[in-house]
Amino acid sequence: MFLIKETKPATYINIVAAVTNVLINLILIPIPSIGILGAAFSTLISFSLMAAFCVHVSLKHFELDFYYLDIAKSILSSTAMYFFVTSFTISGILELFEAIGAGLIVYLVVMLIVGGFTNHEVSLIKKYLFRSKVNPNTK
Repeated sequence: MFLIKETKPATYINIVAAVTNVLINLILIPIPSIGILGAAFSTLISFSLMAAFCVHVSLKHFELDFYYLDIAKSILSSTAMYFFVTSFTISGILELFEAIGAGLIVYLVVMLIVGGFTNHEVSLIKKYLFRSKVNPNTK
């Protein structure tokens, strides 16, 4: 929206998202069984609403291509990572970093298995993880 010099829709979208966030927070946070998770859920809802409105307004001005198969691969990898990481018992900072590292490995392995990376992306991963040379002709 800023690219086409239309800042009013962005302002309205942000206002709607902020008001939505506050209203849902006021409803969910006081519930003892929900508490701070209500704030997280409220933020998720308001940011999702904001993203949906931004896409809706952007589609009026730009043709956007969504790569649904790539998105599905990422969601599958994220889901596998979630289930793996939530099986950890985290009682300290060391366990937290272990869970993060293990989650990263699970995500990358699942993405490799389902073909979620191009050859160029695989070579970049190898370069940064294993300090190997990258062939610039690989795409």
